[in-house]
Amino acid sequence: MHLLANLLGHISHVNFFAQFTAAKAKGTHLRVHFKHTREIGQAIKGRSIANARSYLENVLAFKEAIPFTKYTGGIGRHAVAKQYKTPGDKVQWPQKATKTFLDLLRNIESNAEAKGLELEKVIITSVNCNQAPKMRRRTYRAHGRINGTLQRSLVQFPTVPLLLMLLFLSILIQLTSLPLPTLRLLSRRRARRS
Repeated sequence: MHLLANLLGHISHVNFFAQFTAAKAKGTHLRVHFKHTREIGQAIKGRSIANARSYLENVLAFKEAIPFTKYTGGIGRHAVAKQYKTPGDKVQWPQKATKTFLDLLRNIESNAEAKGLELEKVIITSVNCNQAPKMRRRTYRAHGRINGTLQRSLVQFPTVPLLLMLLFLSILIQLTSLPLPTLRLLSRRRARRS
């Protein structure tokens, strides 16, 4: 998923100053539905960052909806879709993909601030969503057979040594926040036990 926000008035495909007037945010191999991300991207295109954020927060609270215009198979009809003029009154409230877009909006806002852009004038001009690559997995069948299957990219969890290191660092940070006499008592207790 790519989000591109340009400063209002400098919207052009071939623009030398685009590197100075545009901020980008990107997320790759996300575990969200591609079709949901495409429809959310179309819904927030052309909005300012603050407007898009409030809109997506309302979607999470079921106050507003995301109109589904391209991938409409199996999408239910709702009366709230009449205000979006959606063909067939098809809208949904995708939760997981909306939270991902909120994270991307926060990222693009900080990128725009780092470039010195005025956030009130920054609008979202381009949203690009692509499907994640499929990876080989296995499915278990009857009579002890195993077949291969292709599924979207997996969440890459940190390995066990990395988790242990993060746990140690969090304990160390908690210990350093204690007052110094408490640290000395802890070290003496450990010395007595060994």
